[in-house]
Amino acid sequence: MTYTCNYCADSYTVDIPALEHRYNNGEVITAATCTTDGTKRFTCQNDGCYEYYDVVIPKTGHKLDNGTVTVKETCTTAGKLVYKCQNADCNYSKTET
Repeated sequence: MTYTCNYCADSYTVDIPALEHRYNNGEVITAATCTTDGTKRFTCQNDGCYEYYDVVIPKTGHKLDNGTVTVKETCTTAGKLVYKCQNADCNYSKTET
């Protein structure tokens, strides 16, 4: 900012420091799933400032149940045990012999 004397026109300049960013608590832009990372965005709350930064929400990984026997083992054949992911909207399954 520059100050100027109305009588002699002498002036001097003073630096006005910029405001520091005041970021919000973040908003999930893309939710993490079992197999893909998500994104959370933090946005500056100062008037007229549109600065933001994103952070990665790590993928959750599959949360498998205890398994269900789909084929019972016998003396001559192997059985099968199927594990299913319990996370919402995930159709992953794993089969063990």
